[in-house]
Amino acid sequence: MPGVRVVLHGPITKETESDAQGAFAIDGLPPGTYQIEANAPGLSGGLAVDITSGTSSTVSLEMNVITVSNSINVTATEDFVADESVQHNTINQSVVERASNQDEKIESLLPLVPGVVRGPDGRINMKGAQATQAGWLVNSTNVTDPATG
Repeated sequence: MPGVRVVLHGPITKETESDAQGAFAIDGLPPGTYQIEANAPGLSGGLAVDITSGTSSTVSLEMNVITVSNSINVTATEDFVADESVQHNTINQSVVERASNQDEKIESLLPLVPGVVRGPDGRINMKGAQATQAGWLVNSTNVTDPATG
């Protein structure tokens, strides 16, 4: 595997990186037992090898997938206070009572709800649907006109 960081730990410590074919070579090591440690993003491998004087050693090193784990700790430091600026999908009674157009029809308040817009033809569109394609509930009562939808 190319680009693997290889570290030898033993009588001396040396480091190198594997070439484009995944091979690596370290020359001039004194005799002894070395622990080979190889690391690449998401992979690791290790192997022990004995080096003797006047010989070369060829080893195959198997890389294994590293277990990835994350942890998140969440702690509250203050009491939660609801943000009044957050939009909701429901218009409750207090919103209707405080609205500047409280004496008008409910259709004039609907554009205050996210996903509700008044089309160029003056009709209400909810979540991309025409008024004739959606049912309306007021106080949990279906107020959809059965003749026109």
